[in-house]
Amino acid sequence: MSDNINHPEHYQNIAGVEAIDILNDVVKDLPGKRAAMLWNTLKYLLRFQKKNGVEDLKKARNYLDYLIADMDAVCDAAEKLWDTWYSNEYGRVWIFAGTNPNGMPTKLIFETKDAAEEFESVLYNIISEGYTEFSIADVSLEMKFKFTKGNKWNNWDDLVYWDRVLDSFSINEDDGKYELIFNYKAPDSRIVYESNDLGSVDVFYSANMHPGMCTTILFNSRAARKRFSNSFFKKLTSATYKPFSIRDVLSDISIPLPEETDCFSEKVQWKDIFTSFALTKKDRKYALVFYYKDSSTETSKNIKTDHGPCVIYESKISGHAEVYYSMNMYAGTCTSIVFTSELVRDMFIANFFNKLGKKTFSIRDVLADANFIIPEDTDTFIVKLPWKDLFSRFKPRTEDGKYILDFVYTHKILESAENDDDRLNGEEWYAYF
Repeated sequence: MSDNINHPEHYQNIAGVEAIDILNDVVKDLPGKRAAMLWNTLKYLLRFQKKNGVEDLKKARNYLDYLIADMDAVCDAAEKLWDTWYSNEYGRVWIFAGTNPNGMPTKLIFETKDAAEEFESVLYNIISEGYTEFSIADVSLEMKFKFTKGNKWNNWDDLVYWDRVLDSFSINEDDGKYELIFNYKAPDSRIVYESNDLGSVDVFYSANMHPGMCTTILFNSRAARKRFSNSFFKKLTSATYKPFSIRDVLSDISIPLPEETDCFSEKVQWKDIFTSFALTKKDRKYALVFYYKDSSTETSKNIKTDHGPCVIYESKISGHAEVYYSMNMYAGTCTSIVFTSELVRDMFIANFFNKLGKKTFSIRDVLADANFIIPEDTDTFIVKLPWKDLFSRFKPRTEDGKYILDFVYTHKILESAENDDDRLNGEEWYAYF
């Protein structure tokens, strides 16, 4: 009779050598975390033919990915001087980073403490203004640093989600100069789910977050991302809403789930913590970035809407919606929409994301789906736009008992708007799209 506890057959090779003896020998010279990663990789490889087949191979691949990421992090940690910039007011700054900076330096060295503190202040100010992603170059330009001939930008103009990756700064004095050290949050871990139809789905999370919450999900296609976001918002806005898990949503879009539970089996009160998605591309995949209410940029309860011009749409069922816009923005875009109920706002979000895969659509199209009465006379919100190119994310908030949806747009689009004459009432701009 086989002993599945002490001497399981699926952990023995043809010669009868037990896996534990092999593992002990292979990992003995590795530090604890890496030893565990390699141990689990080999464990699943050794048993896959006699136990779970392809499932074990996929598990082995996950642990191997963790090991590679950990090894890469060490390789990338080798710090070197990348560039030197100059400002008439603040003097020189030396930029240090690892081998693969990805727009994220390890430290900046300034000639004065005031310069280091000003850089820190400017970066935090940009975050507080609601910008979700920007570059080190953006911060440096605010301080009027000059990029002399021969200096390369490298990737310092790469956009980074600073509110998500930056934990804090520290300033150290060294040899009469001041080091502004970037303290980054721990890198995300991930769980990979496989589907024959939709490919892999990579769900990232942080050890600092509550179980069940995730930071980003990567999909192989835009269609898969759309199916997930539609299912998520359908559950979020359901009249019979109840807490649900990431695995519940994955199951709805026919992603096969392993029998064993993981952190994404946890049911989450999404209505209490979730604010919006950002849609981006990362590593040639389609990313869905999660934003939560505990972010310093998301809990702006005291922010007052700049009540500029607006168009009001009425609904016998949904109350009214005030759609605000700016004369400096493209026709058909809006700055925010004010709703009289949270449910109606959630309906608008769900309808908007449902249409996001279309080539163009208008604000009026989304409002019509939410049972608002659309007047026969036209206004700027009849203009159909390529929202997937314009739109970054929503920032929901409350103000004076009303439910507000702020629109966040891509920097590229906004910059082009500032330099165009084709703004509101601009027929040429409308034809441009």
